[in-house]
Order: sequence, then structure tokens, then C-alpha cells
Amino acid sequence: MVSSARKDSSKKRKAKQNPLLAEKLFDEYLEEITNHLGISQLDLTKDEMKEILFPIFKEIVESYQTKPALSSILNKFASRYDQLSDYISSKLLEIRGSKLNRNQLEYVIYNIKKGVNKYISDLYRICLKESDREELLNRLRIAWNSFGQMLPAICPKCKFNSVAPNYTCLVCNHILSDKEMEIALSIREIVGIQSKEALTKMLKNETIYYLNNSLFTFDELPKGNNVYEIRISKELKDYIRKLISLNSPS
Repeated sequence: MVSSARKDSSKKRKAKQNPLLAEKLFDEYLEEITNHLGISQLDLTKDEMKEILFPIFKEIVESYQTKPALSSILNKFASRYDQLSDYISSKLLEIRGSKLNRNQLEYVIYNIKKGVNKYISDLYRICLKESDREELLNRLRIAWNSFGQMLPAICPKCKFNSVAPNYTCLVCNHILSDKEMEIALSIREIVGIQSKEALTKMLKNETIYYLNNSLFTFDELPKGNNVYEIRISKELKDYIRKLISLNSPS
């Protein structure tokens, strides 16, 4: 005779292995979950909601051996809220692309985190179409500076800290001129606080290198990421000569 304990264990295994349980519960709990996550106002179809939420929901349900209560599932979602809001933002962009409505756009702008690296250019273009673009772009800059690949050089076109060492903006794809890069990295200001010896070294080279708010010639350049090669313009050379002369004894 099979013991009751073994019967209970068998039932638990069967409940866990039932592939239809998650599907059934998802339909039953969907409204409460979307309200709990604050995404019921995003005007998504049921199929879109399922595409976004069901993989996570299924994972949660399958972590239980018996049918989980709604409150338990909501608590699991709540414990992952920061990660989920970023995931939902990225999925919205994946599903809707440039056709985000206003509620969806605001949700993404205020909740995206690591996903900003992948979707920054798309979000920038979408924001440009809005009447209050500056407010949205300012919020997007906060997300970029907090979670994106923030760089020292500020793009003169989009105003994001997003210009790579190849002089190309990661946000708006603007390619900076030598003069624009000089301004973007405040090269003149950094040159202005160099010693006479350092200025003299710079003057002997066609290029200098920016790293961590400091300038180097090639032979003294330390190892590091995001090294910018700055071609010394005639105007910058004249400025360096002027500084040298001011530092020379009369």
C-alpha cells in the first residue's frame, strides 16, 4: 500500500511538472500582476503582456511544488522590481520600436537601466519627435549617466557624455571635428594648467593624448581605457607657444 506521504509527494511532483499550470494561472492573475507592477496603463495587448511577463511568471510558478497563491507571486515580482522594470522597458522597445505611445515612452525613459546601452540611439530619436523633448532628453541623460557607457567627451549636437575615442557619438552618431573634440574635452583648459616643461613636450608633437582629465605625449601615455588622440591644430599650437612665453623669464 502506498503511504499518504508518498502520495502527497507524487501530487507535488505532478503539480510542478504540469505544463498547463503556469498558462492557466497567468490568465487568472494577469490583471492583478499588471496593476501591481504599474504597467496596466501601457495599452498593451494581452499577447504583448504575455510575451513580456510570461517567461518570468512561468519561472516563478515552477519554483513552487504546489499551486502558488497570488500574494506569493506578487511578492516574487516585487522583489525583482528594479530588474523587472529595466527588462520591461527593453521588451517594450523590442516589441513596439519607434511606435511607442506616450505612456510607454515615459515608462521606458523613467525605468530603463542597463538596457539604455542597447537602445540609447532609438530612444534619442523617439524623444526628438516629442513637443517636450528637452524634458525627456534630460531624463534620458540621467539614465545614460547612471547606467550607460558614460564617456568624458560631451557631444556638441545631443549634449550627452557619449563621444567615443573615434570621435563618433554613441547617441546621435555625430562625428566630431578636431575643433569640436578639443572643446568637448576642455583641452585648452587642461593645457592652460600644464607646466612649461610639459607644454614644450607637447609642442614637439603633432598629437597629444587625453586620459582621465590629463594630457600626455605618446611616450609618457599610461595604459587605460578611453584614450583620445587629439590632433594639435595650428590654433592650439599658437596657444601653447603663448603659454610658454608667458612662463618664460623676461
